[in-house]
Amino acid sequence: MTATVSTVNTTGGYMHVVNETHGRVFVHVSDCSFLLADCQMGDVVDLTAVVDTPKGLRGQGVFFVERPSGERIEGIVTSINGPGGYCFVRADDGVSVFCHCRNFEDCKISTSATFHALRIGDRLSVERVPGVPGPKGAHIRRASV
Repeated sequence: MTATVSTVNTTGGYMHVVNETHGRVFVHVSDCSFLLADCQMGDVVDLTAVVDTPKGLRGQGVFFVERPSGERIEGIVTSINGPGGYCFVRADDGVSVFCHCRNFEDCKISTSATFHALRIGDRLSVERVPGVPGPKGAHIRRASV
């Protein structure tokens, strides 16, 4: 069964994936054939099984399939959630894109100096990839001036 990664929590050692049949499914790092740190929202994975547990659905035998390539866009930061580590960018075509600090190109840990220096109105260059519930930003950097 193919699913799309919707959240990744490397500190907690889990992620959530979504597919049309099962909806949201919990995946623990022990069920993955790859490191969670190498995974990002929008990636496509394959699950060999989905088990119904008392806490909800759990994916097992998870393999990395592909990282969808997105289009490179530019846009303006419209809101910032510092404690949550994310912001929203309004692309030049008007679409809002969710951008998490771990997807900034200079981010090797859970926080990014570039992210914390952001201000509303800053211009970013973002690779827009499909996500749930809407577009996500990957390979985020400041736009060339």
